[in-house]
Amino acid sequence: ITPYVLDCLGEAELKGAMSLLYSKLTAGGIWLCVDFNISKRSPAMNLWSTILIRGLYAFFNAMCHLNIKKLPDFAAHFSELRLQPLEERFFLKGLLSARVYQKRTTEEN
Repeated sequence: ITPYVLDCLGEAELKGAMSLLYSKLTAGGIWLCVDFNISKRSPAMNLWSTILIRGLYAFFNAMCHLNIKKLPDFAAHFSELRLQPLEERFFLKGLLSARVYQKRTTEEN
């Protein structure tokens, strides 16, 4: 379970962390990723979520020196690991997402 964790990592750190977590996941294991999301429900929600997330990054960059400008493309990273998407839910009009992935069994690798 990675709740609001992966968005705090830069691209290189993210790849390394996700690869390490993937290696610890057993065949058929489930990965729940909950994080912020740029809403695609409507242009207004897209703009609102973009502004809010940029504001959050500005705050955390100033306070924690994250040096991150935008949300990672979570779908691309999970796809690169060949994790199977099982379910996806959105909350707060698309600002938050919960995605469930499953590691393929050894026969499918």
